[in-house]
Formats: sequence, structure tokens, C-alpha cells
Amino acid sequence: MPARSTSITIENHTSHDLHDGWGGLEHGEWNRNVPATIPKGQSADMGAESDGIMSGDQGYIRYKSDAGDFHFEFDNPFIGSNGYSASGPDSVNISSSGGDGNESHITWTVTDKVGHGHK
Repeated sequence: MPARSTSITIENHTSHDLHDGWGGLEHGEWNRNVPATIPKGQSADMGAESDGIMSGDQGYIRYKSDAGDFHFEFDNPFIGSNGYSASGPDSVNISSSGGDGNESHITWTVTDKVGHGHK
């Protein structure tokens, strides 16, 4: 059993498909790969875990959309506090919930800002 793991859910509640998904790791290994696409109105799960003695997992996930690029970062270290960040185009809001503990689960929810992206 890994010392640390991070389970990730990205909920896409925008009017845009997220595509060209990929990720990279500074530490650990993927235990659930980054999906290539998260269609509008759907969610996707992915995750990483530590792969050594006294180690954590740390990485990033990238997506593109016709509104702009999305960046999600996570860090679940062996020693210290977990850290998360996310950014995207100005036309969206990104909120997060969860992310505590050695076996963490973080959910990022992406929504259109009022007055943007609706047709």
C-alpha cells in the first residue's frame, strides 16, 4: 500500500469540452491515468500514488478548451501539508473541495462565470 495517494475528480460544468488532457509527475506514479477528454457537463477521475519509501506524490494536469487552457496541480508530501492549485481562462470559476489526509481526494469543479460561455 502506498504511503500517500491522491484521488482527483474534475467536474466540468462549463459550456466547453476539455480536451488534450495530459499530466506529469514530480514524484510518484499514476494509478489512474488522466483522461484525454472531459465533455461539458461530465466529470472524470484520475489519481497518483507514492512509489517509494518515505515518499509522496506530486504532479500536474493540463487541459485545453476553446475558452483557454486549464492547469491543476497537486502535492501530497510524505512530510508536511497537502497543497493544491488550479487556474483557467477568465471566463470560468474553479473551486475545490477535499484534499486532506494521506489518502486524499480532491474535487475541482469548473463552472462558467455568469455572462460568459452561454449561447
